[in-house]
Amino acid sequence: MNMAWTLRPSTLLLAAAAAALTLMVATCVFAPPGLTPIGGDEQGEGRGDQAPSLEGMPFTVLPGWSAEQIAHGLDQLGLADSEAFLTAVRSPAVALATIGEAPPHGSLEGYLLPDTYRILPGMTPGGIVEMMARNFERSFADSLSWKAHKRGLDRDTLVSIAAAMGMEAAPSERRLYAGVLLNRLRAGLPVGFQATGEDLQVRHDGGTSGVALPEDERLLAPPLGSPSLAEMNAVLDASETDYLYVVRKPDGSHAFAETSEGYATLKERYASSEGWVRSLPPVQPILDVELQNLLEHSVGAGPGYSAVVVKNLTTGQFAEVHGRDQFMAAGLWELFLLVAAFQARDAGHLDFDEMLPGGVGTVQDALETIAKETDNEAELAALALYERLEPGRLQAAVEQLGLVDTVVGAGGHTRTSARDMASMLEKLANGGSIGTDSSDELRRLLLLGGRTLALGSYVPDTIPVAGKRIQANNVAHEVGMVYTGDTAYVLVILTRVPASEAIPCLSNMIYSYLTHGIGNGRPSGSVSDARLTGFVFPIPGAWLPSEEAYLPNAPRTYRRGTHEGIDFYDGDACVPVRSGAQVVAAKDGLVIRADRNFVEMTSAELGEVQQRVERQGYTDPESLDRFRGRQIWIDHGDGVVTVYAHLLEIAEGIDVGVNVKAGQLIAHVGNSGTPEGVFDPEANSHLHFEIRVDGDYLGKDLPISEVRATLLQAFAVPPR
Repeated sequence: MNMAWTLRPSTLLLAAAAAALTLMVATCVFAPPGLTPIGGDEQGEGRGDQAPSLEGMPFTVLPGWSAEQIAHGLDQLGLADSEAFLTAVRSPAVALATIGEAPPHGSLEGYLLPDTYRILPGMTPGGIVEMMARNFERSFADSLSWKAHKRGLDRDTLVSIAAAMGMEAAPSERRLYAGVLLNRLRAGLPVGFQATGEDLQVRHDGGTSGVALPEDERLLAPPLGSPSLAEMNAVLDASETDYLYVVRKPDGSHAFAETSEGYATLKERYASSEGWVRSLPPVQPILDVELQNLLEHSVGAGPGYSAVVVKNLTTGQFAEVHGRDQFMAAGLWELFLLVAAFQARDAGHLDFDEMLPGGVGTVQDALETIAKETDNEAELAALALYERLEPGRLQAAVEQLGLVDTVVGAGGHTRTSARDMASMLEKLANGGSIGTDSSDELRRLLLLGGRTLALGSYVPDTIPVAGKRIQANNVAHEVGMVYTGDTAYVLVILTRVPASEAIPCLSNMIYSYLTHGIGNGRPSGSVSDARLTGFVFPIPGAWLPSEEAYLPNAPRTYRRGTHEGIDFYDGDACVPVRSGAQVVAAKDGLVIRADRNFVEMTSAELGEVQQRVERQGYTDPESLDRFRGRQIWIDHGDGVVTVYAHLLEIAEGIDVGVNVKAGQLIAHVGNSGTPEGVFDPEANSHLHFEIRVDGDYLGKDLPISEVRATLLQAFAVPPR
């Protein structure tokens, strides 16, 4: 059986911690003379009970590193001959002297504990191997052996499973991922990433909670790298789960399934979305007038100051607001650095396996850290890589990208514009900044940070999002590429705080527009019913909520009914929606109902209404009207009526028979008619809004995608 694993070295050991350890070696040297680890794994488990030594060179082994990677790093630094080191790793005598016996796979691969070590002058390659393996054995005996015994896991099985898990799972997924691997081992299934269900015979040690090595030891994949103490602890603290299958998503996270059928569905789903992360041909830009007006309306209504550029990479449609304005790039300069690194490699000036100083690891490790992190770890990795590149390489990358508004300074002093960032992303998408293969590689690298973006917060998890986010003292930026399956687009939002609050809203708006609205390829004005256009949002500056539960057709179990409108709640409307917030008319029209003299239900009346709908099994019209609370209805002609419900109060002058204009203040947000409103005048405050056409609510019986598309057409900002 082929148990092939893809080795992806982890960068979980904080570069900052490694740098600090390097500075602290005078007081943090452990173990007997010649055997001197000076740090701990990523949880900081080091030993301080040995005499310190002030000599030697610190060397950091990162979690997941293979013996070959360790040997390569030592050789590069002139600390040990790589071949001699690997010979010692495979030596039965060294294994016997350090961990007491040779592992089943005949090598110390997996037993070279990630840590920061001091390599003393004159140490042999074999001595370095012994130091690392003895560090593993002591740590296992001190903190892991008893837990492993209780779990029914022997040392070698623990190492193999922890190494397999560590290569794939992020810290947040470790315990669940480990639980899946243990389940597979118990069930006689292959313990491998995206394993297909080939038979694997295992020997259980007397109970379902214990797992021993398979009788044919070769069936358990040997470790291809050394797991950290934290990774081994995650296996010992594995989650209880029924999952047996795992599939990696395009962004590097995972989806899980209990059955082979569920696994097949997941594999097909994520394989199809992965295919979109590829080079796209360049397209000519075409100004999207509707999107342009939408951006101008939305950005102008928000707080602070923002610049936005969006371009559909399949149709060429684009729009921008303040696209040429310069902002402090802050951490976005790291994206230029990534391009510069790939250019240097393609030119033969940089090896991604090369070790960088400061505990950062290899160049590849640094690239992954820069791509997926936003904190000091990314900054330290970026600075180490910047120092490695030849002078002028970063400026040359900016010039080669053709960026006209970007001024390269030292790190955070770089300035750039939203248009320049969008241009760079577009070149990455079509292979125009570096070679096609390198562009593909860099885009997939940026998938590592994609799911941290607010740009992706409203996007289904089957859709790849690649990009980077930055939150600094006075700026917040997000840049990304979104591959929806039907289209792909770049989106850049540069903000000065407090405008950063607008990033999720703008992302939601643009994603909805490009995938469900006019921007998904429909020609402007191609709506099925001309009456359903020209509406404004009933709360100024709001946008459609992301939650399907707030849209038409969502179930309302508390009243045995179906939702007939849009709920605008605080936190999912792009603007604050609290008790007393303004409500405006969505379109010109005539007020035909205004409940100025509304009286809230008593708790007894609420109970009676709830009991009635419970007995009936549905919400009758009279009960529904009670649940809507204080209301305003506006007739817009041609059979179109809008309803505004749960109101706190009605604005002065708004009465039956009064004509109102779109955007005119008519009421204030409340919670009347809701179960919460009976007991607390402010709890659960929100606006319930309906568009009714010929007596039925808009969106009735439509799937959610069509509901969104119809509503987006209704609220499209008219051309100026």
